[in-house]
Amino acid sequence: MGNLRDYITGEYIKRLNAARLNVAAKTGAGAGARKSNAKGGSLEFSDFRDYSPGDDIRRVDWNSYGRLNKLFIKVFEEERQASVNIFIDKSKSMAVSERKYDFARLAAATLAYLALNKYDKVGFYCCDSAVSVKSGRFEGKNAFGRAVDFLNGIEAGGETALAAAVEQTLKTERLIGGISFLISDFFSGDDYGKALEALRTKGHNVALIHVLDKTETDPDLSDAARLVDAETGGFRDVFITSDVIKAYKAALAEFKSAIAEFCRRRGAAYVFARSDEDAIFALRRFYVI
Repeated sequence: MGNLRDYITGEYIKRLNAARLNVAAKTGAGAGARKSNAKGGSLEFSDFRDYSPGDDIRRVDWNSYGRLNKLFIKVFEEERQASVNIFIDKSKSMAVSERKYDFARLAAATLAYLALNKYDKVGFYCCDSAVSVKSGRFEGKNAFGRAVDFLNGIEAGGETALAAAVEQTLKTERLIGGISFLISDFFSGDDYGKALEALRTKGHNVALIHVLDKTETDPDLSDAARLVDAETGGFRDVFITSDVIKAYKAALAEFKSAIAEFCRRRGAAYVFARSDEDAIFALRRFYVI
């Protein structure tokens, strides 16, 4: 497992500063940088916050700039602080290669940076058959370093049961509304769809980030091989032929298509990413950034 700080370079941060988190949210109280669904009084002035790259220059308070030589943005009543919940699959199947798990954690860190930059609250929930590690809430731009340190400390292990993990979290945590991301390979021992539905029932906007490794999308196998389940240790001896590889890829395409269609029907966002891709580029394929 790599150190995320090796990926999150100055150049990576510069690219992130040109991006923004654009997922709509049912948000809670508190001055943030995201529009809520509340009606009425939407243009009433509320507060100031620091300027961030990408903010509307028309919202700059030039009087404050003249006095303090620092840029501030006017915050109105329509803007609220979103709750951003990032569920990360930390099961053994996510560690079939170092890069696969690193990509999942880097995607989580990328989303956290964008949310913290908009003054949203961020929480991580690391799942196997349950939520085995949770972070508490991070707030403010200065919390990003602590968020990265938290993610660096999470080792992969255990079997996957996403629905059970999410449902357990919703029973023990006060997560009503907000934005929830599920980062996983979705090789779950239970129905991942129940996880999505449980979050939607609580008023969350949901986005699924489907991560697979190159060895899973394009297996380089031939002749006799033993395929071992990374989580259970179960195995199957097979003889690999071109027809077997073709059938495998067709089944994988159907698996991905089924998840995408499930999300489409329920108004959730979905993106597929391979772990050797650039994380920012991958996330740009849907409306997250």
